[in-house]
Amino acid sequence: MKKFFLLLSLFLGISFGNAQGFGVQLGLNSAKLSGEQIITDGTTESFPIKSSAKSGLNMGLNYDFEISENLYVQPGLYFSQKGTKGDFVYPWGSIEKWDLRVNYLEIPVLIKYKFEINDDISILGLAGPSYNLGLSGELISIDNDDKPDTYDLDLINNYDDKDNDGNTYAWKKTYFGFQIGAGVMYQNFELKLMYTAGLSNASVIDKSSSNNSYYAYKEDFKQNVFSINLGYRFMD
Repeated sequence: MKKFFLLLSLFLGISFGNAQGFGVQLGLNSAKLSGEQIITDGTTESFPIKSSAKSGLNMGLNYDFEISENLYVQPGLYFSQKGTKGDFVYPWGSIEKWDLRVNYLEIPVLIKYKFEINDDISILGLAGPSYNLGLSGELISIDNDDKPDTYDLDLINNYDDKDNDGNTYAWKKTYFGFQIGAGVMYQNFELKLMYTAGLSNASVIDKSSSNNSYYAYKEDFKQNVFSINLGYRFMD
């Protein structure tokens, strides 16, 4: 969280130096994981995860750098809540229900095009990559005995660095995505609908690890997010 506020302060300092391109944003996320668990036990089997949407907030700042008429590069800095709800199958046949929340510092760099309808209304198109840095998180799991267990997330990029105190669950600290979306601008207000597709694995168990002599296990999870965002642009 300290990293978020440090970068936020830096971004504010740069943006207010020329407020014409500066914008603020608040929105709602609907996030879920896609992908599979891969288990090798003599043969290799894949178990697609059954996930449903997890809602969350996003809020932050962005800045429009004009590169030509109506065409901009828009970097942003956001606090964004993601995760999933779902069922996860283990090699021995048991099913564990997950309720996963991960708080990210999200840094997209988008190409933005503004098509002007009239002096007050414009149509927006946006697309570009995003970098996500995990700040904190929590996993609530329910196994076959219907007893919920709560774990803090140990956000790491290498599973070998996992904290083995039994009270944490390892999750990938960073991942990359690609955003695409559209919106409408009325005077200084923007309403945008965005989709972020996960490009890299959101799970830290991204290579086969053998917990015993019978099987090897890895996860290939992508974090995908729909969001609706309301923003305000500071312009002359």
